[in-house]
Amino acid sequence: MIPKLIVCFLSLIVFVSSEPISISLNRLRSPLKFLLANHEEPRYKKIIQHLEDLKDAPHTVPLFKFLDYEFYGDVLIGHPGQRFKVVFDTSWGDLWVPSILCPVLDIACINKNKYDSAKSSTYKPTGKKFNVNLGSYNITGKISSDLVQIGQINITGQTFGEVMSLPYQEYLFSKADGIFGLSFDAAAVSDGITPFFYNMIKQKTVKKEIFSFYFNRDLSTDKGGALLLGDVDPKHYRGNFTYVRVDPRSGYWQIPVDGVYLKTSQGKTQFCKGGCKAIFDTSTNEIRGPTEEIHQINQLLKARRFYFNRFIIDCGRVPMLPHITFVIGKQLFELKGPDFVQKMSWGPVTVCLSSFTPYEGGSWTLGGAFMSQYYTLFDMENYQIGLAIAR
Repeated sequence: MIPKLIVCFLSLIVFVSSEPISISLNRLRSPLKFLLANHEEPRYKKIIQHLEDLKDAPHTVPLFKFLDYEFYGDVLIGHPGQRFKVVFDTSWGDLWVPSILCPVLDIACINKNKYDSAKSSTYKPTGKKFNVNLGSYNITGKISSDLVQIGQINITGQTFGEVMSLPYQEYLFSKADGIFGLSFDAAAVSDGITPFFYNMIKQKTVKKEIFSFYFNRDLSTDKGGALLLGDVDPKHYRGNFTYVRVDPRSGYWQIPVDGVYLKTSQGKTQFCKGGCKAIFDTSTNEIRGPTEEIHQINQLLKARRFYFNRFIIDCGRVPMLPHITFVIGKQLFELKGPDFVQKMSWGPVTVCLSSFTPYEGGSWTLGGAFMSQYYTLFDMENYQIGLAIAR
């Protein structure tokens, strides 16, 4: 169902410099289109019928896009290197990949690349368990230590989760093998794992303690943008950055938002009244928020309920949709209809989905729909996020 990657064996360690690293992002088709095309379950046939009825340059790490929100790139673990696709996730602190010890009957592991410590000369056991409890499911395994290479950077002694059990509901249709956490160490859910970027700083492989994301939503290409470790790329933004402080104690890249406004012909509606907080999450394309407010936003957009907790919008109306404005750092960050609508095609059928998705936790999350319009700088030294107009 999901093709396996070729395992790459390196014969020598690449020389490490402290120059910034740029990692390209690439785009893959959405899982929804994958499921529709394969007619895997009766409910998907209903979706099909419903759709038919609707008629020195920084070191770059390429990122690919999948599930309309999953941006991933390649890393190598061990020596010789074993290649994995990982989601670069600013809401996680851990690095984890599936293990060769994952049981054969674990469905979510079947189509993943799996780490084999016996094939790595630089592997070291830690004797610690890896256990992530995410409410309705667990990710379990053990913590291992090995060489990790990203772009042309080698980090020695990087601890990571060697996962032996994955919940299939969450990861069966994920194109990526694992997660590459880029949050603060407080967000590392397993004791004993030091986030990768902290080790980059400690081992002096970056000159600046920053990284930045550029997201490309051009549907004509699979390239989804770039992650730059250690710098920003001026060709992907214009103007000056607006900087907003974050509190690293929370573990997340979370900033204060002064307000959210949606203006229609009937007037202006305010959300996030009195201010709220929003987490920047590079693992999703969605903009999530409190259920009641998101439902109201989609109602004002005249979006209709769809499947998978999403809302559908008539594609012909997208250019005329009201603009939505986020007030951050006393500056206005505006999104137009094409910015917050995900356009997906399957055969002759095209569907447009609202990126505004309800979240039971009640907090706001700004994903790719926002960051594709605003180049985002994550500054770990000064504990701040910088936003500039993307280009």
